[in-house]
Amino acid sequence: MKEVVMRKVGWLGAAMVAVAVAGCGLQPPGVGAGHSDVEGYISQAWGQLTRSPLNCAALVDPKLGKEKSVLWVAADQPVTEQMRALTATCGVEIRALPAGLRVGNGEIVGLDRQGLLYVPNDYVVPGGRFNEMYGWDSFFILQGLIESAKRGEAGRADLAKGMTENFFYELDHYGAVLNANRTYYLTRSQPPFLTSMVLSVEGQLAEGERRGWLERGYRAAGEDWAYWNRPEMRAGETGLARYYDYGSGPVPEMQDDASYYQNVITKLAAMGSAGAGFLREARAGEKGFMVQEGGKAWALTDDFYKG
Repeated sequence: MKEVVMRKVGWLGAAMVAVAVAGCGLQPPGVGAGHSDVEGYISQAWGQLTRSPLNCAALVDPKLGKEKSVLWVAADQPVTEQMRALTATCGVEIRALPAGLRVGNGEIVGLDRQGLLYVPNDYVVPGGRFNEMYGWDSFFILQGLIESAKRGEAGRADLAKGMTENFFYELDHYGAVLNANRTYYLTRSQPPFLTSMVLSVEGQLAEGERRGWLERGYRAAGEDWAYWNRPEMRAGETGLARYYDYGSGPVPEMQDDASYYQNVITKLAAMGSAGAGFLREARAGEKGFMVQEGGKAWALTDDFYKG
């Protein structure tokens, strides 16, 4: 049963990639296309959506418009010659994060520019405006990569392993498996799938590699568990963890969509008492996201932005 479920998840991951790449210049198979046509399309999609951390394509952030790219590296990460070469080839600036800055223990507002956070290995992005490596998206992407590897596609299992190792790196250098590897995501994580990714990759390794891999994964899983068991992450007395954002106010990655928060406010206002806990009356002269409803100007509470 488990194998059947994971196989379906694997095809879901591949399908997600195929849908995401539809806007990248590939022509999707038409109605009535054969199985091999769909597999060929998915195989091409992997290439279209794979990013290298030291490639100009990874540095582009459609959500922030034409702002000049910055590659941010952890304070303890040496700046390599390959990184320095990006200054000329991509017009990117290389900067080091403040020492000790990790998710939950520092304010990213001190960063005057947003940018890409360095990770050591290639990764697959969701596509479109999401041109970075995301936390839980990567679980489904990884399942698709492994499914492709089982069908004999070279390099797919290595790519899946490298993406999981990128999350080990994020835990070591940024303090969490990030929502995604941009500086504005240094305030939050996503639903945890790291242990499932570790186990999925383990099944593709040679027998002699498995123990070392599981030992490394176990250490990372402990760090991830500790993150989700911080007091602010706990959902009351349920024994469960909840989403929590260490940042304040609207998230920077939504600045290219002026309607998003207005639509949220309108929806909450229409919910009556059920949505009232996330709304407040806007202060006189306040600027930002507001909606006029019932003769009053409404804005979102700090709790809404925290999660």
